[in-house]
Amino acid sequence: MRFLAFAFMITGVVGQPLSAADWHQFRGPQGQGHADAHDLPTHWSETENVVWKVAIPGEGHSSPIVVNDQIWLTSAQEEGRSLRAFCVERAGGTIIHNVELFRPDDSGPKNVKNSFASPTPIVEKDRVYIHFGQRGTACLSTSGDVIWRDTSLQYSQPYAGASTPILFENLLILTCDGTDTQFLAALDKQTTANAH
Repeated sequence: MRFLAFAFMITGVVGQPLSAADWHQFRGPQGQGHADAHDLPTHWSETENVVWKVAIPGEGHSSPIVVNDQIWLTSAQEEGRSLRAFCVERAGGTIIHNVELFRPDDSGPKNVKNSFASPTPIVEKDRVYIHFGQRGTACLSTSGDVIWRDTSLQYSQPYAGASTPILFENLLILTCDGTDTQFLAALDKQTTANAH
């Protein structure tokens, strides 16, 4: 079995007030890849500038999302037949949520440079939005309870999902970049209803 190794390496971030270093979506607070942190280490090893590390079962390319005392990321296990959300305790690295969101009968194909868990989660207040491309989209509470799941968006994606959704007002906007059809979809973030 292959494992994701996740390490919380930036020692300066742990000592800061939690909200100052929140990274709630892909490429950070404004989606620009800019952080307010300064005087960060530029070198790491297996022990140097590592606060803790934990093995996450499976494989995934999603960026970790850091909000308050939680770190969220995704993983695919069983060669893509178990699509999961993980939440790790920020201070010590303990896995506090391991939620299977989708269990497709057939994981389908993927590009060798991709994983079945590549789109990055989004955290807004007490909700976490998770997307696995055409395999499904879900919303969880930050306490790990599934609020809704959606598998209604069908298109061919032989390389597996890669596009991270965005939030705008009451909408979760998804890029459905299939090889057969391409479109944008907007889901009502409260109910999963296809809004547009």
